[in-house]
Amino acid sequence: MAFLERHCLIPGAVIRIIEVMPFNETVTLESGGSQVVLGLSVARNLWVVPA
Repeated sequence: MAFLERHCLIPGAVIRIIEVMPFNETVTLESGGSQVVLGLSVARNLWVVPA
């Protein structure tokens, strides 16, 4: 949970999907002006709504 907070992946945050790489099971997101790479297993647990 602290990792997500440090990377501004908190309720109400605006995020942008930069890249999805299914072959190595990662997703690159942009939030709070920086990019973060998450494994698909973590990314699947983020709840988002279209802006």
